[in-house]
Amino acid sequence: MFKVAFILFYLTSCLNVFAQRVNRYGQADTTKIFAINHFKYHVDSTAVKKDSLMLDFDSIDVDVKYFDNKTETTSFFRKSNSVLRIDFYFDNCKLSLADVKERSPRFDDLYAASIFYFQDDSIFYSDYHFKVRPCMGIPLDKSFFDLYGYNPNLNGDLLKRYVRELYSKIKNCSQHWVWRYGG
Repeated sequence: MFKVAFILFYLTSCLNVFAQRVNRYGQADTTKIFAINHFKYHVDSTAVKKDSLMLDFDSIDVDVKYFDNKTETTSFFRKSNSVLRIDFYFDNCKLSLADVKERSPRFDDLYAASIFYFQDDSIFYSDYHFKVRPCMGIPLDKSFFDLYGYNPNLNGDLLKRYVRELYSKIKNCSQHWVWRYGG
């Protein structure tokens, strides 16, 4: 009996060590991130549009659409012709996720994605990835950004600042909308 218990303990320990190395989020944040992703899926599948408005600041045009627990924004940068779609997700009126996608100007089905997970209005985890075509090789004389047309200036730090600034603007507009129209 002791040998069986020891073997089970050893296998469990090995699996925990393996899971910690494979898990890209880190052990403490995994449960929160999976819960937020599940919440995002639920909100996306039940979203009903409430209202919309247009914002204009600096050289950026922003189309804002309000839903229950979600706000969709599409930002058009006039100087660079870049388009960002940012979806903000709210759990109990607190920002929990900002999902940013930059559409490739050359390919309609490709995008660069940045995901920011929030807790108490601060980012506790961020993830960046690109949707590419694996069958398309990257020539040696072209960069990744040249090939797919993504804006190299829209890096992680700039996107974090832009997401926070845009969030503060749409948050103020939504509070005004609720106060004025009682929605």
